[in-house]
Amino acid sequence: MGTDIHLTVEVYRDGAWRHVPGDYPDDRCYDAFAILADVRNGSGFAGVKTGEGFIPISAPRGLPSDITKAARECLSDEHTPSWLSLRDLLNYDWTRTTKKQGWTDAPTWAKWIGWSRNHGEGPESYSGDVMGPSITHIEPEEMDVLVKSRHRLRDDAMKTWDERNAHTYALATWETPYYHASRWLWAELVPILLKMANDLGGVEAADRVRIVFDFDS
Repeated sequence: MGTDIHLTVEVYRDGAWRHVPGDYPDDRCYDAFAILADVRNGSGFAGVKTGEGFIPISAPRGLPSDITKAARECLSDEHTPSWLSLRDLLNYDWTRTTKKQGWTDAPTWAKWIGWSRNHGEGPESYSGDVMGPSITHIEPEEMDVLVKSRHRLRDDAMKTWDERNAHTYALATWETPYYHASRWLWAELVPILLKMANDLGGVEAADRVRIVFDFDS
């Protein structure tokens, strides 16, 4: 079973917190959940290791005592309620890096070892674990040697190579910065919150913009 976030926004205006309804980004991104509240941190389904994990912005705080009724109704009431101000988000070190990992088949590995691997990107698809009678696990160094043989083939031979090695897997590892791993959290949500702070008077108003959230699973 997966985990999802329920998130909304409040701003402090005219002496009170006020709910700001909107369609805020909330895609299932476990790296973002780990950064926000130590949820699914370094692990996926059934606790499978997905990397070294992240230093959270804060341990879960519970919901604000003065949360608005409208914001409260946007949450799931299941687990790990918390809140963070825009100031908390801006003071966080998003340039830190972490190591991630996942099992990747040979054809996908062959596409990954170029630009993506050298720029903090993971393979386009990977799994926490892969099992089955047809699955072969090899070391990453063996996989690198194997895919080099693919690059010397003609296009028609590459297709045959992909079919022959589709069930050969190795554990891919890569280092990525927090801001990249968090996806929508840094790239989409923070700019929305900054716009709200600007409307309240500028970045000095970052304490007057907050997100409240919880999770279901």
